[in-house]
Amino acid sequence: ALIPTIRAVGKHERIDLKGPHKAEVAQRHHVDLHTVLRLKLHVVVDSVSSHILDIQHRLFDIGGELAIPGSAVINSVHVDNLEEHIDTYNEELPALKEFILPGGSLSASICHLARSVCRRAERNLVAMSRNEYINPESLHYINRLSDLLFVLARVLNQENCVKEIFWNSERLKRSV
Repeated sequence: ALIPTIRAVGKHERIDLKGPHKAEVAQRHHVDLHTVLRLKLHVVVDSVSSHILDIQHRLFDIGGELAIPGSAVINSVHVDNLEEHIDTYNEELPALKEFILPGGSLSASICHLARSVCRRAERNLVAMSRNEYINPESLHYINRLSDLLFVLARVLNQENCVKEIFWNSERLKRSV
């Protein structure tokens, strides 16, 4: 029987894709995230588009780390850069007192989708880190990236004059 394999980047061997190997996870989740981010760039060019391209380069760096054992490209400077963007964009937004439902403008909705894919990649990387070395700064980067994508979605809704829809927690009290 034919076993699905992938050629590991930087290696001259094939890896069985039946298990949660770093190269397989890198390809599956990072390609998903790249695709959603590229979709966002093609669908709508807006005030956050320049950041998306830089983020895609960092995701490729993380993919390289996963495919080449022992390599570490992402560092605290990359994480700090995301933190600075989060802080800068948050200054323009009203404080959140309730959860908001994902959605709004097309561009913001794509950011919410990218955030969801990013969180899934993060969960898988954290699970993998229990058995294999994962650069801690890369884990931190992916975590902060999902927060940045949430903030960017809010910014894009604000720029497009789309009102955020707050989660209606009161409806739970009425159903009990």
